[in-house]
Amino acid sequence: MTELLKEGLMILSGIIGGTLFVLIKNKLFKTAKQEVLKVIPEEDKKKVQELADKGFIPQKLATEICTPPTTTECFDKSKAVNGLVNVKSSVLWMKDIASIFNLRKLIIIGIIIGCIYGYGWYRGRIGKEVHFDMRGKKAIIQLNEHYLKIEKDGTANVVDKDGKILKKIRVKDIDGLRKALRPYGFILEPILVAGGSLGETGARGDIGVGLSWFKWFKTKIQSSITHRGIYPIGIGYGITDNSGVALGGGIGYKGDKRTTLYYYWRF
Repeated sequence: MTELLKEGLMILSGIIGGTLFVLIKNKLFKTAKQEVLKVIPEEDKKKVQELADKGFIPQKLATEICTPPTTTECFDKSKAVNGLVNVKSSVLWMKDIASIFNLRKLIIIGIIIGCIYGYGWYRGRIGKEVHFDMRGKKAIIQLNEHYLKIEKDGTANVVDKDGKILKKIRVKDIDGLRKALRPYGFILEPILVAGGSLGETGARGDIGVGLSWFKWFKTKIQSSITHRGIYPIGIGYGITDNSGVALGGGIGYKGDKRTTLYYYWRF
């Protein structure tokens, strides 16, 4: 029952963590975009609009850079009634279909599928036998009243004094390997960070330390502190087993909001 509870909590943490990852990622990218737009000079924005007017770049891109739209939809009684009873409008049918298969729901479905896939992958890996590189030699290690016998092919078994196999050693029996193979879950990994940040006080270099505290396959949620500011939330993507690139958001020591792009190393 305890093992079943652990597996259930693992799947639950994956769903919660995956959803949290998507929300944080969207927020960070939106904030980073806003900070970049703030530092673009007005004369450069005018040049962008001129390029759009001449057809060299899409008007949508120019609108986002020069005049970001802010629309608020108000309640309209006639539209509400029409939306409830009108079955002839192809536009309303498409809106209903879009509401069922919208991106947010697809993301949630993707997260759940990812959790199930990750759990299946994880269970398959931890059930495999462990193979040690013994270079063609055998080894016997005493474990209290029993022994750990490692064969020439690298497989390991717990045996009694008569050599009877009591248990085959699998990945799940080694705590460090089991934790390392988990595709998602809470972790505690100290990291070094180095990169640059952008805020109201301008662009600056950033060097500091941080902590990866949740992983979702190759992505990690992180927090860091540098000589420029504090970044409570960051999203990192692993390029190697011990390093990767990340985007974070926080506050500088002068009180300005800052967005940081950095490379991190686990130590």
